[in-house]
Amino acid sequence: MIKRFILILIVVSSFACSDTSKEGIISNDDFVEILVDLHIYDAMYDVRSSVLKADDGSWELYTKVFEQHNCTIDDFKSSLKFYVNNPEEYNKVYDVVISKLQILNDSLQVTKEKFKELVLDKEALRK
Repeated sequence: MIKRFILILIVVSSFACSDTSKEGIISNDDFVEILVDLHIYDAMYDVRSSVLKADDGSWELYTKVFEQHNCTIDDFKSSLKFYVNNPEEYNKVYDVVISKLQILNDSLQVTKEKFKELVLDKEALRK
């Protein structure tokens, strides 16, 4: 999952220019939410058929995530290019992404533990 985004960064940075204008760029907050959802999507579906490349059509796999956030693949690519060229901003974005994913993971772990307890209680009642 992380390897895909590292690959995206490498691909995008290879053709990125040094434009630092934020015109037409997805805001930090919105970009965070998109990245969080992309990571969740990857975790849920474990897309193994291809590694994301900027030009092979595999971006189409993420169409639903982009639609949910009212952006296009091109919006995302442009924004990713911007953030790659502005590493301080990109680090801030990814710090929040990691934090949100950790919160979700912690919440899932608590839910998982509660579920285990319920199953064990139910099994104990049967005896």
